Amino acid sequence: MISNGFKKILKKTMVLGTIMTVSVSMVACGGKKKNKGTENETVAVSTETSSGESENTVASLGITYKGDGYTISAPTNWADAKTSNESLDLMIYDTDITGDFARNLNIIIEDLSSYSAMNSEKYLEAANTKLIQTGYVIDETGSIQINGEDATYLVYNYTTNGYTIKGLQTYIYDADNKQVYVITFACSNDEFDEHRSEGEEIISSFLFDKE
Repeated sequence: MISNGFKKILKKTMVLGTIMTVSVSMVACGGKKKNKGTENETVAVSTETSSGESENTVASLGITYKGDGYTISAPTNWADAKTSNESLDLMIYDTDITGDFARNLNIIIEDLSSYSAMNSEKYLEAANTKLIQTGYVIDETGSIQINGEDATYLVYNYTTNGYTIKGLQTYIYDADNKQVYVITFACSNDEFDEHRSEGEEIISSFLFDKE
């Protein structure tokens, strides 16, 4: 049975996801809603070295979640929040809760088919502008590659109801389907520096499902 205290923490986690969903979805013309008739598939994964021994890698962190057109992996102490927020394709959280908020990661898929020219750099510019307009403070922006895909990111902080939330938001554009995958790792401001690398590891495991 889940304790009342744990339920409150999870509720705060859902608020985090809702905040980021509202802010980002205004950048483009609405998000791609998750098909509630299916569940994200979770499977244990491992890779083998040249000697045949099993080895954990960044792209194989313990549990793989299969979303709409992609997979992403997380450590075994992370779990699917099974959110009812239809704007989120996936929301997972760290069950080792050490602060006011559960560290969490969510993925939104934005349909950008109405835009004639789009890429991750242009999406970053639009997201940066919109988040500032809605009260977010942007601490850092940059460009990276994730498994061969061009991506951009920003680090933000936001204060709501007396809590300061800090997060890493990454944008990966799928040119074939004209949509962007918005991946947000968020936690309390006090925990961000310590746990940022874990969020980056999870994000770096993102792979498009080309099959």
